[in-house]
Amino acid sequence: MLLLIGAAVLHAAWSFLFLHEPVAPQGLAGVAVLSAGLMALGATGRGASWRAGLPPLLAALGVSLTISVYTAIDGWAVKITPALSYFVAQWTLSVLLALPALLWLSTPRRLVMVLQREKGAVALVGAASGLAYLLALQAYTMAPVAYAGAVRELSVVLAAWIGWRVAGESGGSARLAASLMIFVGIGLIALAR
Repeated sequence: MLLLIGAAVLHAAWSFLFLHEPVAPQGLAGVAVLSAGLMALGATGRGASWRAGLPPLLAALGVSLTISVYTAIDGWAVKITPALSYFVAQWTLSVLLALPALLWLSTPRRLVMVLQREKGAVALVGAASGLAYLLALQAYTMAPVAYAGAVRELSVVLAAWIGWRVAGESGGSARLAASLMIFVGIGLIALAR
């Protein structure tokens, strides 16, 4: 039972309990199927094992809890302010809070060197990250956080596919089966709207 408490399930809990958003039974079934697919997908990676022990499981649950909490906060915020305004405020605050740590961990000269050497990659990752986050915020304005947050986990499927096809990781057929479960879950969520 502990394994079923993933970010997608927690999105549904916070959506219902704190955001008071309606969650249909079919939508909950979709979240459950999607979560099961994500767990199956997680078991396909190199060295993955359900018997890996308690510390990795607790770390994964900690990540799930963190993702679900910031998703609920984002979902609540865009209900009371426009998504673009929240995005600008949140990213500005993030930069201001992260900059002292960056400067403490590295010298300004070294940061400038890295930015000059990797400016294309930095610009691409920054723009793609910003766009993905803004799109997620916009999705929270159009659908319950339980659904939009769960569907956001589709990125895991893309990462698993890239790991299999590009990085040569094992588990191709198992990854395909898990991905199909995730798509069935997304389909159930879409039909619940």
